[in-house]
Amino acid sequence: MGPEAVRLGSRVTGYRKNPDGSACAFVEQADGATVEATGRLLVGADGIHSAVRAQMHPAQPPIHWGGAVMWRGTSWAKPIRSGSSFVGLGTHRQRMVFYPISHPDPKTGLSMINWIAEVTMDNTEGWKQSGWFRQVGIGDFAHHFENWIWTGSMFPPCSSRPTAPSRIR
Repeated sequence: MGPEAVRLGSRVTGYRKNPDGSACAFVEQADGATVEATGRLLVGADGIHSAVRAQMHPAQPPIHWGGAVMWRGTSWAKPIRSGSSFVGLGTHRQRMVFYPISHPDPKTGLSMINWIAEVTMDNTEGWKQSGWFRQVGIGDFAHHFENWIWTGSMFPPCSSRPTAPSRIR
């Protein structure tokens, strides 16, 4: 596989099983054109509203969104505790998870920290926004955590947050 194996701005709309055992995916490109991609293996990683899953399992009802909204990112910060600790704070309604994904830089002591901020929202009407892959600013979700007090750490999405006890603002 090379760089051409990844096709951004495209989506799989269905597939066909070929007599030789290969699979042919129908790929809709960003410009609306449809092309076919044939291979020995089809991985249906096309999201919660998967066209591949729907075709493979036509009797299965569509997936129901459970209300979880997650914002993910990375920030440079000083790792806490052991230096490789996974930290999960909160409840199923509102939580923050963060952990280092690199060794500390010997000059700065900073590691790349992977973080996930999650809230569970009312899901009676389902997710109304298109796409789950949009880049957003910190201000689009930090307000969900404004009453949290961070002691001895920082708000993971903002490596510039103070390490003394602070509220997210």
